Amino acid sequence: GFADKKQLEYLLANFLGKARTDELFTHLAHRQPLQQQEHFDTAIWVNYAEKILAGAVGTVSARILVSSVVKEEEISQKDVVELLKETQTVKRLNVALKKLDQQKNNFISTVTHEMRTPLTSIRAFAEILQDNPTLEEDEKQHFLDTIIIETERLNLLIDQVLELEKFESGKQTLQVASHPVQPIIEEALITMQQVFKERNIEVTLEADQAPPLMIDRDKMLQVFFNILSNAVKFTKAFIQVRIKNLQETILVEFEDNGKGIQREHQGYIFDKFYQTETQTSKKPQGSGLGLAICKNIIQLHRGKIWVESQPEKYTIFKILLQK
Repeated sequence: GFADKKQLEYLLANFLGKARTDELFTHLAHRQPLQQQEHFDTAIWVNYAEKILAGAVGTVSARILVSSVVKEEEISQKDVVELLKETQTVKRLNVALKKLDQQKNNFISTVTHEMRTPLTSIRAFAEILQDNPTLEEDEKQHFLDTIIIETERLNLLIDQVLELEKFESGKQTLQVASHPVQPIIEEALITMQQVFKERNIEVTLEADQAPPLMIDRDKMLQVFFNILSNAVKFTKAFIQVRIKNLQETILVEFEDNGKGIQREHQGYIFDKFYQTETQTSKKPQGSGLGLAICKNIIQLHRGKIWVESQPEKYTIFKILLQK
């Protein structure tokens, strides 16, 4: 049968605007052989209208809308539900895409900002050294030490950005083998022994007897080291590490008695570059990527990582690993 071309045009114009619709229909007419241009072939035009609409409202919605015009039927309640479902999905996808785009832009601007800080410092100290050849030896040494520290900070940031990219693109793999958790935690504690001593931090480790787990030892060491480094920045006097052997899992807890994390911030601290508002006045050293990497490593192990905290009292980072 033949459908009313005007109705199809009217339908498309509702979604695309009249000018764009006229342009599309003229384009299709010119593509048809001359003898068919006057003859309105339902199949070709309906197919065309459906394809064009699908880009705007989704395939299910396009089919329902076009068929209601072609068959001159009322749209059924079931069709309306399907149409609304798809429209909502398209809307949700658009919101998600916009959010991702915003996150990407934020990420890029924060990375460049974080890189600029050590770079500015390196340049300033290098210029001082260049302009003042008669500087005292100890002053020269101090400036050179600072340049090296800032270069290391820059290196760490670049490494972490590349590592995160690997996780997010699915290229990061684990080298798993059977390892008990306790010796890995002990290694992290030994590495940080000097820092604990300098800051008078008392550190304790309470560990249940626990079976070895299938884990990536180096990655797990990275997680424990990172959480301990964070605890050192915020604790007042002590850090307690606990290994609990539960039925199906092993729970590792890192507790410190620092200023804590406000409840509204607890869900966000594993986000890239997330800094709580209270940190802006005196932001701790670090790239803001450490906890995001920790979360990725634990999730890759099919584990869970979260934080419990009461401001001015305690913060406990908890890691749950499958046996």
